[in-house]
Amino acid sequence: MKASAKLAFFALAAITVTVLAVLAGAGALYSGGEFEEISTIESSEAEILLFEDLSATQVLAYNDGNTKIILLDSGGSRLSEQSFDFHAVSVSFDGDFASFYYEDAEKLAVSRVLCENLNSEEFIFNIRLDALEFFTLHESGKLFFSYRDSPMELHSLSPEGLEDSFRLEAPISFLESRGANVYLYADELFCFEKGDFGKFLSEDFPETPFRFLSANHFITLEGVINRIENERTSPVFRCEIAPSEYIYHAISDTHVAYVSGSGEVSVAEISTGNTRIYQFNDKIMAISAKNAVVSRGSKLYITFYSSFSEVPPESEPGASSDLEDDTFPASLEVEGDYLFVPEKMTVKQLKDEFIKEEISVLSEEDAIVASGYLKTGFRAKGKSIVILGDTNSTGTINGSDIREAQHMLLGTSERGAVQFKAADVNRDGEITTSDLVLLSARIN
Repeated sequence: MKASAKLAFFALAAITVTVLAVLAGAGALYSGGEFEEISTIESSEAEILLFEDLSATQVLAYNDGNTKIILLDSGGSRLSEQSFDFHAVSVSFDGDFASFYYEDAEKLAVSRVLCENLNSEEFIFNIRLDALEFFTLHESGKLFFSYRDSPMELHSLSPEGLEDSFRLEAPISFLESRGANVYLYADELFCFEKGDFGKFLSEDFPETPFRFLSANHFITLEGVINRIENERTSPVFRCEIAPSEYIYHAISDTHVAYVSGSGEVSVAEISTGNTRIYQFNDKIMAISAKNAVVSRGSKLYITFYSSFSEVPPESEPGASSDLEDDTFPASLEVEGDYLFVPEKMTVKQLKDEFIKEEISVLSEEDAIVASGYLKTGFRAKGKSIVILGDTNSTGTINGSDIREAQHMLLGTSERGAVQFKAADVNRDGEITTSDLVLLSARIN
């Protein structure tokens, strides 16, 4: 069956990047915090599989030899613990259930655990794990999957061995079951209602999903969090850095939390973008919207952000405004009102270039940007930052930048002057097909 139906489910509203960027606001800094031991681990290579907030409890699962799962109360105290005789290769979470995937006698096995009491049921599928590219267990007990050697076909397999398939027009790059539905991305975003191949909805979607963060939120590879509501998908928040740079990320109804490798957790309020940044001296293993799990030696500890104290801002006596000093290090290229920086340069790396002074980086909405990648349109010392090729101000360069540059060439783009500057890849003062060729070559 060809995936050709186009129904109004994922009707993506035309919301500009500017609306999203205002949510990535400046953050107050917090440190300290109280830590409570929750488990002893046998090695420094322990791998966190899952850390999720439930209604009144939390669930933590990790590999440390075998797979272990711990149920915690709202205060972080351990309620119960379960150790399994397998080593999970991956896990999916669906609100009430956590599904652990592992290999059993060269067959794919799944242990589905009810998180509220850690009771589990086992599923064995007559299929080799190493033959699969994507796979997810539906609430019905069906396994949905794609093979490595046929990435344009979606298959389903029941525990009784009944199999069905669905032919797509592009390779599958995302597959996840959430609630009663199964979602996948293959150049379009599909939803199979109740896991039924005969009931699906699809619509064009510009970015590849990375994973679901809650029952109705998912994050894309570009770091945009989208909400599914009333059969519509709309972007609600753009994170400072893309998911591939995250250690973990989480979301509640009101907040999103994310952490980079710098030992800082950012917790932002979705409606306003107000952000608090929490500093850690320990290795961060997992986070939620309320707390974090860290490792110290051979032990895991949990801490609540509410136990941290705000760090007073440092005074800067005699500091001049960014506009008063237009001197820049020789390593940076300045042209008129523009500062050119390379792709994936971080805010910290830019600040480190200024050895003798402390500078601020501002978003296009004049909010202080504390961390993450620089983006076209940010400002520093009165100059607009330009990343050649970053025409849509995401900080990374991909196919969507080519599409935006095409709109600029055709005169149908509503971007500002700094984005047009980024589209002039060969810097000859105008946007031509030569810029599109250079941009395409840069991506490839």
